[in-house]
Amino acid sequence: MSRTALPSRPQKRLWKPRKVPRQARSRATYDAIVQACARILRESGLAAITTNAVAARAGVSVGSLYEFFPGREAILAAMVEQRLGMLAPEVAAALQATRSLDSEAGVRLLIARLVDLVAADRALFRLLLHDAPILRELPATRQALGAFAALGRAGAMRAGTRLALPAPEVDAWLIGRMVASAVLDLAFLDDPAHDRSLLVHELARLTYRMLFARDLRDAPGDAREAPAERDVSASAPASRATRATTSAVRAARGRPSLPRARPRVP
Repeated sequence: MSRTALPSRPQKRLWKPRKVPRQARSRATYDAIVQACARILRESGLAAITTNAVAARAGVSVGSLYEFFPGREAILAAMVEQRLGMLAPEVAAALQATRSLDSEAGVRLLIARLVDLVAADRALFRLLLHDAPILRELPATRQALGAFAALGRAGAMRAGTRLALPAPEVDAWLIGRMVASAVLDLAFLDDPAHDRSLLVHELARLTYRMLFARDLRDAPGDAREAPAERDVSASAPASRATRATTSAVRAARGRPSLPRARPRVP
């Protein structure tokens, strides 16, 4: 196995720390090791992360490192857990900030904040998405990513019936997946031929258009009067095909299907 390659399956003994620090001094050593791993990853990539390199960067002996971690896999797992844990409050704060704004300003702010957050920690997301996707299978990573998904669902619930979505749960899930992919592409964009700020604005415009079935007021080339946000609370029940899709999406996310609603009697 090369220095870059990681085990193909998340074996618990490799990915868990040997012990969790309980005293301030031990916690300082543990955190120094994890932070040293993050710095090496950001500066030199996954191949440069070895136990010797991390210990030297952290200013501790290799023996002290092995008191806490069985190898670099466990250090990487601890670093991912720590970094994702730091990102979650920032995403929650961005969602909270949108509550005092109208729909247009809220979408703009949220998209811009998400791109900035990912761009500020590109090494972490490159590790999760490309270099070591096995880290996404670890329980701590799943829990952190689940927290992000819960924040997104909470935001959609707050929007309520203002969303112009015929099948709200399915449509919101698909839009979320598309926006997440676009946010990652923009955060990793280094081509000077592309204006990131313009692309972020356009992503916000397209996201708003998908959610509310109308364009942002300052969208280029669109001088038409924007229609009022459509209330879909009294929409007719979804078609059989839409219900089947909803059930498939819920099953893929590990959630039971909703019972079929009875048709309303006029």
